Amino acid sequence: MAKSSNERATLWHQRLGLLNTTSLKKLENMFNGMNLKEVPLHHVCEACIEGKHQRTSFPKDEASKASKLLELMHSDVCGPMKTTSRGGARYFVTFIDDFS
Repeated sequence: MAKSSNERATLWHQRLGLLNTTSLKKLENMFNGMNLKEVPLHHVCEACIEGKHQRTSFPKDEASKASKLLELMHSDVCGPMKTTSRGGARYFVTFIDDFS
């Protein structure tokens, strides 16, 4: 069954690492069976759309900021580490004061 030109374009787009249509058309003569003459310049690719999304920034709400030392602390635990410390520990904890 013959594939439509849109299906061929999508296949080459995926094979070549989500290459844009303009560049695909430039490469057309370099590959056998890459007939893309009827392909529109823009086609919809979910992976490309998702890859271009931007995360919205965090709100700059001053109410969640600490106004004095030790009012708000952030901590994180890291481990287990491959190499143990001199005391035999495989984890470590960080503490960050939001105010300072």
